[in-house]
Amino acid sequence: MGVEPDTAEGGGSPPVPVPPSAPAESAAASAALPPVQDTAQQAAGDAVVAVADESSPLLGGGAQENAGGTDMSGGKGKESGGEAGGEFGVAQGEGKEGEAEDTEKEVAKGAVEDGEARKGEGTKLAAVERGEGSERATKAEEAEEAEKGKKNGEGKDETEKKGKGKEESSAEGGGGTVAYWQLFRYADKWDVLLMVAGSVGAIGQGIALPMMALLFGDMMNAFGQNAGTMDAMLDQIAKASLNFIFLAIAAGVTAYIQTACWMSTGERQAARLRSLYLAAVLRQDVGFFDTSLSTGEVVGHMSGDIVLVQDAMGEKVGTCMQFLAQFFGGFVVAFISGWKLALVMLATLPLLAVAGGVITVVVQQSTSKGQQAYTAAGTIVEECVGAIRTVAAFTAERKSVQAYAAHLHAAFREGVKQGLAAGFGYGLTICVMFCSYALALWYGSKLIAESDYSGGKVFSVLFGVIIGGMSLGQASPSFAAFASGQAAAFKIFQVIQRIPPIDSSSPAGETPPDSEVKGELELQEVVFAYPSRPEVTIFDGFSLRIRAGETVALVGESGSGKSTVVALVERFYDPQSGAVLLDGRSIAALNLCWLRRHMGLVSQEPALFNVSIRDNIAYGKGGEAWEEGGGEGKGSSVSDEEVKQAARAANIHEFIEATTPWWGSAARS
Repeated sequence: MGVEPDTAEGGGSPPVPVPPSAPAESAAASAALPPVQDTAQQAAGDAVVAVADESSPLLGGGAQENAGGTDMSGGKGKESGGEAGGEFGVAQGEGKEGEAEDTEKEVAKGAVEDGEARKGEGTKLAAVERGEGSERATKAEEAEEAEKGKKNGEGKDETEKKGKGKEESSAEGGGGTVAYWQLFRYADKWDVLLMVAGSVGAIGQGIALPMMALLFGDMMNAFGQNAGTMDAMLDQIAKASLNFIFLAIAAGVTAYIQTACWMSTGERQAARLRSLYLAAVLRQDVGFFDTSLSTGEVVGHMSGDIVLVQDAMGEKVGTCMQFLAQFFGGFVVAFISGWKLALVMLATLPLLAVAGGVITVVVQQSTSKGQQAYTAAGTIVEECVGAIRTVAAFTAERKSVQAYAAHLHAAFREGVKQGLAAGFGYGLTICVMFCSYALALWYGSKLIAESDYSGGKVFSVLFGVIIGGMSLGQASPSFAAFASGQAAAFKIFQVIQRIPPIDSSSPAGETPPDSEVKGELELQEVVFAYPSRPEVTIFDGFSLRIRAGETVALVGESGSGKSTVVALVERFYDPQSGAVLLDGRSIAALNLCWLRRHMGLVSQEPALFNVSIRDNIAYGKGGEAWEEGGGEGKGSSVSDEEVKQAARAANIHEFIEATTPWWGSAARS
């Protein structure tokens, strides 16, 4: 059984071995690829592609980097395989960005010499693929100029243009919005129950304040109508005080229900949304990351946008419902107490509606644009930190900071617009409210003088309208949060709903038994171009056959398509035409998880996860095995003996034992 990790394009992966078995024996040979222009999407560096027949399982060998460049050989890239002789491996290493052409020639020369030295060992065929494949240079001449000390201004400009193109592509897909009710599409029955209970609590809490207006009106009437009889006045005040106590208890209970339920369901739905988004991101094909999604965008969505969505479907929903209940309750109390005065004060309501509409529209637009700017800024940070050596070599620190600041300034402008709109709307609301109070006092005094209105009735109407008006103003920030959440959810839902053309989670496809897997690979008349540069053809009718048990070296200059072969065999991409076959079957017809589970991919620069060395090795056994254990370390279903056996097969067991207590030490320490 093989132990292999899933490896992202352009990144390294830990050397993940397969338990050893009888070594394959074959004659050494090498196949040189014709020079074809590479693209930024090709994985850089040395790669070894190997397959095994039934009698000789295949081990993905290790690759190591020395001070003079990269040295990958058939001896260090031994290929051995998994159980039942049914597995084959693909080992790939990543080369250094900007590596000089003369160093690359030395690497290729060393690889070929090593492959020739291993002739006569049997059916073993080893070879090495070397190359750059970085985004800064697609030609070997550019790398040679960089090594000679030239300023590489063109290389830097090209990198910036590619980065901007990717950011613009991301921005084009992120300017939409979703309907508000769609934010709750991933709520379960418990969330529905919490939202219903929270809504009842919010409405009860909202009604409590208008009810207080009625009680205050009764108290004022008690003071005014019973001024001459102290006992009667005290009796009325005692009744009102008791009613206040009952109201306080009810308000406290409903406030607790409102806050607890809406905060709980907001956290539950946000956690579920984060899990669904990450699962959807990991499900996508590699080409999607080349054209539509960057690491900075993913981090921005997880840490920023989902927080906005949570605000829009959590506690702020309860708060908004509370204030809306206060708004309607206040005006109901006002109309019950004195409809004439309430109707006059209601004339100011259209202005309040205008203020709320301005806030909602402007905030929604500025939030969407601001999030795009922050996402682009995050992408710059991710690229600069990930390629810090390149940034330092080009002395591009200041330029990177300036590019980052430019995106922040764009977000700042949108934030200012949002603040101005919110300030205008809130200020207009407050102004209209106080004008309505002045109108109520003037018209109320006339009603007292000319009709049967009492001071308590006027006070109840005025207090009810004040409560209603202020509640509408207090609900405005919630409307702004809803608009922000709708805009932030657009790109997140796009990713979650996207079904990739190469779907690693799909159960479809053939799963042949291991006994039928011999390990013969064939590329038939393959035509291929990377999704980000469809106009540049990497392969145009390319064919290659690797018999079972052979180890084949792909040797060629940078950009000739060596890493592309590995990417097609791993089915990171599908060719535009032609076919990639395993034992006569098209890999497009095979179950993708089954296919990759029977491959080993070993990179020159491993990408170690922040867990123990043991867990890094065990990580490649397969998703099901890891899920059964439910965690790291001894919690996984991979036994210690399996891990040690895999480490010995990869020639790293002695090194680990000699340098660190390998069982629990973090791989990055």
